[in-house]
Amino acid sequence: MDKQARVASFVDEHDLTCPPAYRLLDLSAEVGELAANGPTPAATERIRTRSR
Repeated sequence: MDKQARVASFVDEHDLTCPPAYRLLDLSAEVGELAANGPTPAATERIRTRSR
């Protein structure tokens, strides 16, 4: 089963259907939380080593 079919099956199984606008709103909220928390130490180290 491909990834999209697995996601569709999960959404149907758990009754998580909603309009795309709500999914986009949720995604933007999650991205905002990631941005507010800043990079992890591991990510910062990867960036630092790539810059050399």
